[in-house]
Amino acid sequence: MSGELVCSFTAVLLFAIPYNEATYPIIITLGFIISVFSSIHHPVFQALIPELYKEDKIKNVNSQVSMIDSFVSIIAPVSIGVILMGLDKRYLSLLISFIYFISFVTIVMVDYKNKRANSKFGFKIIMVSLHEGINYVAVNKSLRNIAALFFFVNFGIRVVFSNLIWIFAVVYGIHEDKIPLYFITIGLGAIVGAKGATLVIGRYSDVLIISVCTAIIALCSLLFAFAKTPMELSIMLAVSSMVQSIIIVTFFTYRQKITEINILSRVVAVTRLISYLSIPFAALVSGRLLIDSESVLNIYIMSALTIALGLCVFLFFHRKSACRTTKASV
Repeated sequence: MSGELVCSFTAVLLFAIPYNEATYPIIITLGFIISVFSSIHHPVFQALIPELYKEDKIKNVNSQVSMIDSFVSIIAPVSIGVILMGLDKRYLSLLISFIYFISFVTIVMVDYKNKRANSKFGFKIIMVSLHEGINYVAVNKSLRNIAALFFFVNFGIRVVFSNLIWIFAVVYGIHEDKIPLYFITIGLGAIVGAKGATLVIGRYSDVLIISVCTAIIALCSLLFAFAKTPMELSIMLAVSSMVQSIIIVTFFTYRQKITEINILSRVVAVTRLISYLSIPFAALVSGRLLIDSESVLNIYIMSALTIALGLCVFLFFHRKSACRTTKASV
């Protein structure tokens, strides 16, 4: 809850300060603060789900959460575009502040009773908690291997997605006011995937679902090179987003199922950290590659190869771990 309030208050500060070259460092700092405190929400929320819902309902809850996230990813760019047409950009800060406050109120209304003793908040407890989370993931090879796989997958995905507006505008010559239509198409794929995940979770092994979906993402990245129109590219991206959502719901459910409740939020934070470390590097590398080569085909190939490499490494270590487990049980 505190994270939502800090973000809401910080967004108000963003509105209050003047926007000019002299205040850029302040604006960036305030934006960084919002990013830091908003990241608290995810691990805490993921840790609450198993305590609020029965085990057989968890996959459905994760599916609904992912669907809402995907829906927001569709309406947010469109809504912001409409707002910017009629209002000063600074008023977006007030909208952001209001949304964070609504989030705070919603969390307060959740009927939850903490069954564990509260630790005194401080830097020391943060470092101890982080250390415990890292140790847990390091020992649990399945979590560690999947998080490492997502490092490669996120890199491959972001190599393309971080340049997507440029691709639509420059490669396909789409006017900026028509670009949201293609993002809506992509977002619809993510919603379908989040809903469809409930149909495969439990029917097939989690590792099989994640592996097959990862292979499809790599194949989609390669097929981007053959897209002759922006709609063809959007449909391929929608398919990629669909299986990405299936992976997300599958992994969230799997992680909640095998992780002890008392350490789940820390495990979520650590696995998320590992998975997301590659994202800024993907943006930098792909941008540099586009500048040097002036060819979008190179980032498609890089995306496919990176994801395929990550999948191969994951399957190698997964099989190695499975063999050791089999020998130990004999």
